[in-house]
Amino acid sequence: MIGWRRRRRRTGLQFSHVSSSRPPRRMPTMAGSLWRCRDLPCAAVRAGCAAVVTGLLALSAAACGDPSVDNGAVASAIAARSPAEVTLRGPVRTVLTDSFGADGRHQRFTVDLGGGVVVEIDHNLSLAPRVPVTAGTTVTVHGQFEPDPGHPVIHFTHHATGRHEGGWIDLSGTRYQ
Repeated sequence: MIGWRRRRRRTGLQFSHVSSSRPPRRMPTMAGSLWRCRDLPCAAVRAGCAAVVTGLLALSAAACGDPSVDNGAVASAIAARSPAEVTLRGPVRTVLTDSFGADGRHQRFTVDLGGGVVVEIDHNLSLAPRVPVTAGTTVTVHGQFEPDPGHPVIHFTHHATGRHEGGWIDLSGTRYQ
C-alpha cells in the first residue's frame, strides 16, 4: 500500500501511516482469530458465510437434544450380543425386587419392547432417585445395553459419573437421572 510503512519493534509488527491515522484494512487470519462474516470482502461471500453459520448452529442445536427412541436398535444389540447406548420406550411389564451389589442398591423392572423382546432395567439408587413405576406404565429409558445370557439388561440410567455417558428414565413427563 502506498504511504504505509512497516516497522519492526520488539513487541511485534506495527503499522504507521505517513499522512493518516487510519490503520490498514487487513484480512482476518485463522492464526489470530476466527473468521467473521463481516470481515469478508464480498457481499455474496458474507451472505454464504452467514448461511453456513446458521446451518451449523441449527445442527448443533439438534445434536444437543435427547436421542431418539429406537427399540429396533435394542433388538439389534441383543442379536449381536454387543454393548450399545440405547434409548427405548415401552410399558413396564414387571416390577422386580431391588438388588444389592458392589455398586450399591439397584431398582429393577422389566420393559416390554414388543415382538417378544423384554429387557431388564437396573437403575442405581445410589446415584439417582427411585422411579415410581408400576406394571403397565410407559417409560422412556436411555442407558447402556449390556448383553447378559438369559436376560438383556440396561444399565447407567443415571447422571454421568465420568466413566460413562449419562442416562435417564422418563415417566409421565418427569426425568429421573
